[in-house]
Amino acid sequence: MSLELETETSTFYTWEVPGKAISIRLDFGVVDQVLSEAMQGFGSVPKRGAEVGGLLLGSVTEGERTIVHIRDFEPVNSEHARGPSYLLSEADEERLTAAVERWREDPPNRDVHVVGVYRSQTRDGLGLSEDDLALFEKHFPGPSQVFLLVKPFATRASVGAFFFREGGAIRGESSYLEFPFRRRDLGGGVAAPEPVEAPTAAPLAAAPTERPEAVPPWPRRLTTLSLSDDAAPSAPEPAAPAPKSKRNVWIPLSFIFMLVGVMLGFQAAISLRPAGSAAVGREPFLLLLTAEQSGNTVNLFWDRQAPVILRARSGLLTIADGSFNKSLELDPSQLQNGRVIYRYLTNRVTFRLEVFSRDRASVVETVEIHTDVGAAAPEDDSSARTK
Repeated sequence: MSLELETETSTFYTWEVPGKAISIRLDFGVVDQVLSEAMQGFGSVPKRGAEVGGLLLGSVTEGERTIVHIRDFEPVNSEHARGPSYLLSEADEERLTAAVERWREDPPNRDVHVVGVYRSQTRDGLGLSEDDLALFEKHFPGPSQVFLLVKPFATRASVGAFFFREGGAIRGESSYLEFPFRRRDLGGGVAAPEPVEAPTAAPLAAAPTERPEAVPPWPRRLTTLSLSDDAAPSAPEPAAPAPKSKRNVWIPLSFIFMLVGVMLGFQAAISLRPAGSAAVGREPFLLLLTAEQSGNTVNLFWDRQAPVILRARSGLLTIADGSFNKSLELDPSQLQNGRVIYRYLTNRVTFRLEVFSRDRASVVETVEIHTDVGAAAPEDDSSARTK
């Protein structure tokens, strides 16, 4: 079973499963916006992230195979009175009921109406819960209405999954077909990037001339420092210098690491060659590491088409944030993603990225950013740990 990718001129992705009587068309604009909503929720609560949800809007065409075309959506916010999961309170239920009523199929000539529901999933797995099934039966009883789950990730493409009725029943434990929930992976190209506020401190490395993908807007209520559980580091293959516990020691060391990286990069340049047309014109020993503050997170970018990235076997990202130090091992697919999202704690954060190529050479770059630490002021996150 494989994904069906539309042609370059298509405006939507078609989700189909052989032998099933339903075909779902998902507009790329909806993918972009729902992903942005899901990533905002994912970044709004430390460690796990909050789930978001709402209505799927579109049209249904009956025939030998029912075609559900999702053209738009409407978020329905949750108070998260029961924790970060998308579990609706009484007030949430009233808002959802009112939204469904606004977008009901009547009058018959309406082009867009409710065709289902979506929510993000930050809990384990990717399947419908008993609460999901109850909500679906109560508010979305139509035989052609669908349920979309989106599982966000910080360092790789998010994952989507559709669920639908078959003979009045729903297979909720898993979807027949999961798919990458990102426009470019579905054949829709890359969305135009949104403007990002420039960091308050100039990075040590040269800024890249292009951004790998659009950066979704991030909320301003993150409370503590954490990395996504999906990006949890394992023991790195090559040994890396242990960061010092004192900030005034780390900064000089970061300059030393950068200088060592440049020296090693020149050695790597002897053996590294551009891999394909994407690498033409790029320096073989540059990562173009940059950091940009967005709300109370820092988006760390590097050139994912750099020759050393294309030939990488692993990478090691070391973060010094005040007295907090953390190392994150990156595999080749994470390196080619070109981005890491980090929630900062203090007003000065240093990132050190070392990439190990298959030629046993390595390249190191370091960047430091001064942040607005006031945006990361601690709040009460007791509900964030409730599943």
